[in-house]
Amino acid sequence: MICRCGSLSSRCRLLHRSIGCTTSARAQRVTGSLAFAGGILGAIGVAERVFGFDLSSLNGVAARFDTSVAQIRISGPYQVPEPYGLSLVICLAATLYWIQARRPRPYAWGVLLVSLEVAGIALTLFRAAWLAGLVVVIASILIVRLMRGRTMTGLCI
Repeated sequence: MICRCGSLSSRCRLLHRSIGCTTSARAQRVTGSLAFAGGILGAIGVAERVFGFDLSSLNGVAARFDTSVAQIRISGPYQVPEPYGLSLVICLAATLYWIQARRPRPYAWGVLLVSLEVAGIALTLFRAAWLAGLVVVIASILIVRLMRGRTMTGLCI
């Protein structure tokens, strides 16, 4: 049986049902929401660095100071930078998918949102998040090259 996205994979069908993305329009709404959430998270991180406030202190945790670079690691609304970086990487993947899948392509919003997300990832000073972001960008480019014309390809992998 062929999935709506054109895949024969049962894993693909299970993923579509589990996140409620049975149509490309729903997938675009979900990834668009994640894209804007990532932009907001990235903007929070940039604002923390520029204006010098710290949201992690609201959770009763002291900001993490990295002695090797003599800077505070940005953690956004989270207590530590690692979940913040992971959230931004997930939102980056959704943003790149949303830019590629939506018609007409939202390049202006996409550039803004990706820039904020990448800036937030960079400010975490968390190498694993940097590498994960790089893997997401490379995978996004390769998927587009290999699977042209399929709207749901990004969610089937």
